[in-house]
Amino acid sequence: MRLKELLPIIDCSIVRVYEKREHRIPTYIIMLNPKKNKGYISDDLLNREVDSISIGYNQSYAIRIFVREKKEEEENG
Repeated sequence: MRLKELLPIIDCSIVRVYEKREHRIPTYIIMLNPKKNKGYISDDLLNREVDSISIGYNQSYAIRIFVREKKEEEENG
């Protein structure tokens, strides 16, 4: 599933997007509200494949989405 397909079905006001890397810790990319920030995300990011999703409960309720590393997508696709 691509990020642009997932965002419209999320009913949470805080979504954090990370780039999942093979041999390093994930890199933080952006925090957004999917109901309001639709026009401010690059097409490159929206077309990335979602690797995993998790829910964080520490400071605030938020959904964390991990997208695949860009290099990995280019090699496989």
